[in-house]
Amino acid sequence: MATIKAFFKKEMIEAKRQYKYIIIASGLIAFAILDPIMLKLLPKIFEKQIPLELTNLFDISAESALSNYIKNLFQIGSMFIIFTVSNTLNEEIYSQKLVFPYSAGANLKGIVFAKALHYILSICLFLLIGLLTAYYYIGILFDSGSIRINHIFNIWILISTFYIFIISFSIFLSSLTKKGITAGFISLTIVFSSSILANVKFVGDFVPYKLIQISYTFSLNNSLKPILFTFLLSLLLILITTKVNDRDGLRCSPNSIQFGYGKFISFFIN
Repeated sequence: MATIKAFFKKEMIEAKRQYKYIIIASGLIAFAILDPIMLKLLPKIFEKQIPLELTNLFDISAESALSNYIKNLFQIGSMFIIFTVSNTLNEEIYSQKLVFPYSAGANLKGIVFAKALHYILSICLFLLIGLLTAYYYIGILFDSGSIRINHIFNIWILISTFYIFIISFSIFLSSLTKKGITAGFISLTIVFSSSILANVKFVGDFVPYKLIQISYTFSLNNSLKPILFTFLLSLLLILITTKVNDRDGLRCSPNSIQFGYGKFISFFIN
């Protein structure tokens, strides 16, 4: 517990110093303001450039505006989160910053859980602020239609669960690669590619992207199975991250700090 508290506080200080909160907020909150405004201005921008019979294409509802923001949360928000989180472990392992904490009695499990908990809490908070901001601006600029505040919280639960997965997955890949950019691109490719599997029968319910699909309905119907599976998968990734590095013997000697796909393979062999 002492390790978790110490590294949680350390992560907050590091995030402020490296402007990570600003980066994450830019990806999650900025589009909550920009999306409704741009969608409202779009018909006026093109009204003199398109035939009159096509103007109905720009008749945007509040539901469409919120759906567009959800799409940006998946595409742009995920990208901001992945590249922010993907250098979480490899930077400290490669620069040997964990040598002193290990010699002082810190344990890797506490370090990993502290990092994951910090990003989960902060990102879920920014997501809630972004959704409430979008709800406010959409209500001002569009006819609010059937959107209610409980729909916003339904979306928050679904996308938060999805973000917990990509945080856990990015931290896991961060422990296997020397550079955060490598972990980021691998994570981004796999997360975006998973959208293809979400429509596959018998498999789709166990793909985290299914949560994004359900969020477009603004409800939690048929979401219990993907939510539970995504939570369990996220927890498993965190546990594997700690076990892989423990098996590899992340010790105080700088020469013993090793990482890569070899230790991941050895975890299953040994």
